[in-house]
Formats: sequence, structure tokens, C-alpha cells
Amino acid sequence: MNIDVSELAGGINAGILYSAGNATEKEINRGGNYYMSAVFAHTEQMASLGSVISRLAEAIITNASTKSNVLINCNIAPLYCIPISLYLAAVKLGKAGDFGKWANSKLRFTLFPERLGNRTVKVLSFCAEHYGDFTRVAMVTGSVALIALGNYAFAVPTLVFMGYQVIDQRGWVPYRISHFMERYMPLFSAVAGIVGGTDIVRVITVYNLIILSVPQSIKWFLYEKIDWVGRKIFGGDQSRSIQAFATPWTENRKLSFQEINAIVDAPRSSFELDPAHCSKWTQEQIALPEDRHYDKFLTLFDRINWTTKYPLLQPKLRVDDRFQEFLREKHPGIPNDELKNRFDDFMVELGRERNQTKEQFAAAWLREQMVQLVDALCERKRAAGLQSDLEDAMKNFSKILPYIEALERAGLTVDLEDTLKEIGINGGYCSRGLRLTANDIIPQVIAFHTSQGAVGPNADYETKIKQSLQLRRKRILQNMFRRLVDTIRLPDAMTQDIHGFDIYLLLLSFGFHPLTENDKRTFSLIGLGLWELYSTKRNEMMDAYLSNPELPQESIDAVFQENGEVNFGVHIANIINESTNLSEENKEAILEKYTSANNGEWNVELTNERFHQLFLVMIGILRKRQNPPQRSTKG
Repeated sequence: MNIDVSELAGGINAGILYSAGNATEKEINRGGNYYMSAVFAHTEQMASLGSVISRLAEAIITNASTKSNVLINCNIAPLYCIPISLYLAAVKLGKAGDFGKWANSKLRFTLFPERLGNRTVKVLSFCAEHYGDFTRVAMVTGSVALIALGNYAFAVPTLVFMGYQVIDQRGWVPYRISHFMERYMPLFSAVAGIVGGTDIVRVITVYNLIILSVPQSIKWFLYEKIDWVGRKIFGGDQSRSIQAFATPWTENRKLSFQEINAIVDAPRSSFELDPAHCSKWTQEQIALPEDRHYDKFLTLFDRINWTTKYPLLQPKLRVDDRFQEFLREKHPGIPNDELKNRFDDFMVELGRERNQTKEQFAAAWLREQMVQLVDALCERKRAAGLQSDLEDAMKNFSKILPYIEALERAGLTVDLEDTLKEIGINGGYCSRGLRLTANDIIPQVIAFHTSQGAVGPNADYETKIKQSLQLRRKRILQNMFRRLVDTIRLPDAMTQDIHGFDIYLLLLSFGFHPLTENDKRTFSLIGLGLWELYSTKRNEMMDAYLSNPELPQESIDAVFQENGEVNFGVHIANIINESTNLSEENKEAILEKYTSANNGEWNVELTNERFHQLFLVMIGILRKRQNPPQRSTKG
């Protein structure tokens, strides 16, 4: 039997593309954000369904005009499914009126109903929740029909890869195999899509093939050169280029007496940020203890009587997206505000269904989430979403576990309960949610590690400063994100979801905030274009990080106040006294300038600023300004 290679490749691409979109939908919907599914998941599923329908049209329809219309619609289906999916998401989230009013005003005619009956709401909500299931039924039905029509080459691989996704999502595929397939299936799909995809699929997959087949080192080398050339042509600031962000973080400990005096005597305007430090993780520079026996999380959790902790749990559950979704499913006709205002009443009802008090129900629900987390970390069950995100989460949770055990040994009950509560409530989220939960807890781990004098007083103090600076950059990022979404007026469900912020963090803020290796692997040429377009806002953030007259509490010097100016004074004195580049007379002269405020010529604030400056140059945060300030808006 002759096999049509083009059809075989098209079937492989359709199966893999659908599976990727369906997996993304399940991951996003786990957090209750159906808007993001419309943009990032449904388009891939519709592209795959379009491939199946186009084959059916070729085999069944004889009228040339009708066949041509069907084929055209198969190509553009991924585009017109977006507004429909967004409206279904709005209905599901109880925002049909707001979305309809906004969309109709933009379109200048009424397309989306702003008022719906209860029965219609239930039907459309069901469609939003099970969009992927409907698409799967259509894909399977179409593929079976193609087999009946004799097109085995397309239909069989489509069904095979869809079947693989099902068993993978059920956790029947070992973690390492799943991770391997996740990394290399997109490359396989790209090759197949070029050979056997529809026109729109070919356009997408040619680009994907180029990005996926190039080794990471070469890809980032090319990105650096593209960025460098662009800055040369358009007059951009090379000190804030990809190459500048990617250089190693270097320190300047061996300063001479003359160099130290030149630094403390110079105004702050003589210095600029060394961008290399912005893209590096603080936790990668210190050796935190690790423990990958993740079952211990459940053991530690069960030592606490959570039924007595309802006042601690109630405020978090009341605003948790997934728990709110759980309540909406139980009470579909009740507005979101009423669900929050009568939260305790609904908790009593939920407990009564299980013959429990509301306190017992909250504790039991929290433990269920913790079990899901532990099962995912121990590779017993598959977390929804990317296994690369789970890999990053595992790495950080292995550092969080010793921290929690140390809290228990130290008798720090409040910190212990708060941390386990945070982990438990987020334990049932997708792999991306688990990763971000772990990322949010790591600063607490570092703070505790340094407070115990684990490395030494000097190194611990510097780690605190570096971690404070990293957290400050993240706060600046979050503030900019809020400003942007307020300008665009996106729905709350999109702006508050982890996927929306993560996409913003990945595509627009590389350099100002560190990325994991898995994040860098997914950074595409389109991402580079968006990153370049965002340069003006990134420059604003860099400038605010260095010095913010409007919000001095958010500028770089504020971290020393947070960690105590007295502690800084002790630390800078230790650095000077331990320097091997200075004579005893030099050391005394520098410390005299610090303690006497340059013989009374400076006030206390200016003295602190100048010696902060010295310290920041020493640890590679600041450097002598290389170029005069530029007015160009190019990043």
C-alpha cells in the first residue's frame, strides 16, 4: 500500500497541534481563566480541526465553489473563533454584559447579546468549559470518517497523537518521557506541518521550525546580533541591549584608595546600572540546602490541626480563583459579589453536604490540594500544563522543604502555618501555578537562610541586599503591568491570572527580571520583536529602579533602609578593613570620611548615598557611566 507522505505529515501535525492546544486549555482553565484559553489554546485546536474538515471536504464535496468556500473557512477558522471564545468566556465568568457592551461599542453594531436568560447562560457556560471536549469529538469523528473514506495516512497519526495526549494527561506516561516528548514534539510537528498542513499552518510552522531547530546558544547569539544591529540603525542604547543583560555578573572588590575616593566623591549621575545583574537569580548565587523527599510536605502539613485555623484560611479561600470557580459551579445563578459576601454561609452548606462543619470542610479541602501538589512533585500524577514548568517548580520546592523543616525546629509556628497554607491553597493549580508559588516563597527561604548566619555575616548581608533588589524589580514590574492593563482595560480575569502576568514577564521584561532556562528556551523571534517594542516602558522601569524622585521608597537606595543603615555601616566598615588593596592609613582615611561625613561637608543622607554608591559598585550593581544620557526612546 502506498502512503501519501503529505497526508501522513498533515495528520501528525494536526494531532500534535490539537494536543498542545487542548493541554494548554486544561492548564489555563484550571485557574478559572477562560479568556486566556480563547487566545492561547482554542486557535490551535481550531487550526487542527480545520485540517480535518479540509480533508473531508476534498473527499466528499464535488461542487468546486462550495469546496473552495469550505477550504477558505478552514484556513481562517483559528481567527474568527477568538471573539466567539472570548464571549463564551465572559458568559462563564458572569461578565457577558460587560464584555458585550465593550465589544459592541468597538464594533459599532450589536453582535454580542448583553443580557441573557439563565438557561442560555448555563448552555454557553457549559460550552466555554467544554470547548476542548467538543473539538475533540469533532476531531475524532472527522478522523474516523476519513478512515472510512480510505484516508488512513492522515487519520491514523491524528488519532495516535490525540490518544497519547489523553494517556499523558492521565499521568500514565513517566515524567521523563513526558518531558522529552514535550520538548521535541513541537519540532516534529513543525516539520510535519510544512509538508502536510493547511496554508495558515504552514506559515506558522515554518517559523516554528526555524526557532525550534536552532540550538539555544546559537539562537541567543543571533538575538544579540539582531538587537545590536537594530540599535545601531535606530540609535538605541547599547548599555541596555540583550548582550549587556546576558554578560556575566562581575564584582569589583579590589579597588584602590584613589578609585574608592573617586567613587564616593562623584555625584550619582556619574553612575549607571550594570544591567548584567538584573537578569541573574539571587538563589543561584548561594548554596541553599535541598531535599527532594516531597512526601515530607504532607507529613509536616498533617502535624497542624487545620480545623482550628479557619480564620487563617477563610480570607485566602474567599478570593482564590479556583475556589470561587468551585462555588460558581455549585451556585451558577448567584453573582460573584454575593458569593464573596455570603462566603461563610456557602461554606456551611458545603460542610453539611459532607457531614462536616465549615472548619472541617476548609481543612479537608486544603489537604486535598496538598495531596495533589505532593503527587505532582513525586511524579505520581501529572500536573496540568508544561512539564518544564513542573521541573522548575521541583527545583525550588526542593529548597523550600528544608526551610519548612527548619521553621518547625525553630518553633516559628506563624511562619510555618503561613507557608504551608500558601503552598496548600495553590497546590491544585497547574504546573505554571506551582512554579510561581515556589518562586514567591523562595525569597522567604533566602531571608531565613541569611538570618541564620549560614554563610557568614558579610555574605549573608550582601545576599539580603541582592534579594531585596530582585524583589524591588519585581514590584516595579507588577506596578507597570497594572498601569498597562488599566490603560488597555482588560477584564479582571485576564489581568489577575498567572498566565497573563507570566506572558508579560517572559515576552516584555527579559533583562529587567531573570528568566529560567526553560523560559529562555521558549523565547521566540516574535518575543524578541515584542521585547524591542516594549523598550520605552522597560527604560522607565530601569530609571525608576535607579532613582525615583516621585517614589523614593522604590529607588535603589531604599533597600539599605529596609535592611538597616546601622547594618550597612558595620558591613561597609568590614569590607574596608578586610581589603588587601589598602594600607592601614588608607583604611582609616576612608572610614573617617564615612563617620565624619567628609569632615562635615556632607549631611547624613548624602554620606549614606555616597557610600551606598561605593558598595553597589563593588558588588556589580552600579558602574561608571559609559555614555552620556541619551534621549532616544529605543531600549
